[in-house]
Amino acid sequence: MDISDKELREIPDELRYKIVDYIDKNKGRPKEIEHSFWYRIKKRERRVSDNVLRILFSYLSPSEYAEIVSGIKLDSVEITNKTSALQWLDWTITRLNYIIETYPDLRQIVADSLHKVIAKVRAEKYEVTVTPEMVKKFEVILLQRGVSKKTYSVRLNYLRRALDEMGWVLSEEKIQEFMVRKQQESATLAQHYARALKLFINKVLKDSILYNSFKTPTGEARRRIPPEVLDIDFHRKMFNSIAHLGARAYYLMLAETGWRPIEIFKLKLENMDLEKGIISLRKETKTKRAYITFLHPETLDWLKKWYLPFREDWVEQHYNHVKNIGKDANAFKQRFFPFTEPNVKMPIKEAVRTVKPELVDGFTLYYLRHFWSTWMRRQNAPADIVNMLQGRAPPNEFKILVEGYTHYSIEDLRRVYEQYAPRLLSKS
Repeated sequence: MDISDKELREIPDELRYKIVDYIDKNKGRPKEIEHSFWYRIKKRERRVSDNVLRILFSYLSPSEYAEIVSGIKLDSVEITNKTSALQWLDWTITRLNYIIETYPDLRQIVADSLHKVIAKVRAEKYEVTVTPEMVKKFEVILLQRGVSKKTYSVRLNYLRRALDEMGWVLSEEKIQEFMVRKQQESATLAQHYARALKLFINKVLKDSILYNSFKTPTGEARRRIPPEVLDIDFHRKMFNSIAHLGARAYYLMLAETGWRPIEIFKLKLENMDLEKGIISLRKETKTKRAYITFLHPETLDWLKKWYLPFREDWVEQHYNHVKNIGKDANAFKQRFFPFTEPNVKMPIKEAVRTVKPELVDGFTLYYLRHFWSTWMRRQNAPADIVNMLQGRAPPNEFKILVEGYTHYSIEDLRRVYEQYAPRLLSKS
């Protein structure tokens, strides 16, 4: 085991003798040290000098040294359930505190190591599936708190609406994107959603990661949109920096359609007319009314040349696995983006780290929706068509569109799209 001269000098005598005892018991006398001298060291009649200590470290591995310092053999600690895992975690934290207190010069090394662990934790998909039983428990908690009938109804209704929109699966990123959407619609509504979610996560899930992933909005101020994300050059750099082809195609379509991330991510092959370059999604809800949009010719060509072959290989490689774990393999096969959310979101996050590191922590894919609408407005595109293409048309207009009574034809909409919509694959 390598150790610096400075670290070596700072090791106290008590620990030096522990190292001697460990070596003597497990490895025997080092051949570099004479018998009588070794005997006197073991008897504490001679001090363990830096030179002798350097020899002893050559017989130790880092894990053995950790065992000597802590007094616990790591191999003997079995993690068989959450309780033992928490015990091991508590043990680790205690030893880390000991290390930074005893050897202050190692603090930066500890910090760097922890940063890598934390980065890995954040990179992994962390989510919680909410069940109806959890919501029933929330109802009981509300009643136990003695809230008014109105507050009871408001908290429960907003929680259920939030869960419906997020598919009853909560993760840091999903909640953050959800809250961004709600803040853009209304800060007051966002407050209601946040309070319901905060209370549910705190009292029912008792999950600090999810609880601390968002804040309850104050006042009517909307979330500030970084000016960089409204610049098309930023998105061109992002597109070229995304390593995963699936994530790159996903980002490209978000930037050029302005649709909500979940709408693009859940597209099926039946929604895509790859001959005419049309994407259609006919549905009407209170908050989601996407109808139709288009693909630029160069985007369509790129998807056919690069993405579709990649997608076919991906489906072929993962189809049996999806089937074997009991999921709907045919539904998987019909998805235009047959990936998990981390498959596409993590490469995008890494691209943000490359292109604009200071945006990493607060970056959300919902920014691309703002970029698209801002770009169209600055190009003086007809506002009513922009709303139709982006799914913002009011319910009555949407119904007219669905029933085919609008005075705009599909080709009228396409011409406006082609003239004004942003293009990531060309400079025009």
